[in-house]
Amino acid sequence: MSTESDIAASVEKAIFKRRSTRSFEDRPVEEEHLKTILEAGVAAPSGSNSQNQRFLVVIDPDEIEKVGKMRFVWPYKAADQKKMRQKNPGGIIGNAAALVVVFADCSITEGRNHGEYYIWESLEIQNCSAAIENMLIMSTALGVGSCWVSASDKMNHRRMFSDGKWQKVFEDYKIKDSFKLQGIILLGYPKQRDDEGFPAGEKKHGATVWRSVERKPLDSYLVEKGEAQKQVNFSKSQKRKLSFYSFGISWCLKTIQKFDKKIWKLELRSKENVANSYK
Repeated sequence: MSTESDIAASVEKAIFKRRSTRSFEDRPVEEEHLKTILEAGVAAPSGSNSQNQRFLVVIDPDEIEKVGKMRFVWPYKAADQKKMRQKNPGGIIGNAAALVVVFADCSITEGRNHGEYYIWESLEIQNCSAAIENMLIMSTALGVGSCWVSASDKMNHRRMFSDGKWQKVFEDYKIKDSFKLQGIILLGYPKQRDDEGFPAGEKKHGATVWRSVERKPLDSYLVEKGEAQKQVNFSKSQKRKLSFYSFGISWCLKTIQKFDKKIWKLELRSKENVANSYK
């Protein structure tokens, strides 16, 4: 029987051995492995226990390449994206054996029906991030390579989505209008493993800044107690402008709250519909 220390050691190993894998073997992910990874995502926490994370699994190679063509990712230093698209149309995403596309169902984000959706909207990102991290860690424990690729509704019609929109790529799937894209997980058995058999990552990476993947010491992440930063001294005219802008923002937020509440009630009609959306 495993002791508490044994369990802690295995969890610790999976967490610290997690790496982003972008090179995969040409074979499918075992069904049992895929199911376990998804169940790990389901087990993640969610604000107010909304459980609004939703997962779309893509295993068809043509469909995976289709996603990769839209969200073309090849963030390697000095890479010529045009040439990379010609050589590998699906980019890094196209290399995966399976994808887990993560959505948040925004229809159940603000179940209290108080017209506060704009406040609780950030929970959609937080809930899905927790689910994604669970799946990444479970993938590592199973020896399956994984990589988290950013994706969101705000990327529609921008260069990140090749000037298109994700809804077009997934038009053959049963995706509700209330689903908001939160990220994509690449899965597959890695071409390279470390000395202990875990999926290996790269020594350096970064789309914006090329840097080592080794983490800085813990002290670099800790916020210490100390003197607060000195406030900027504003002139009288600057203070008047700040006061005016603050009032404007406050008024806009109150107006948005009123309209948000009306929209919410029109969409869900009643509190009974809110409750039913949780079932």
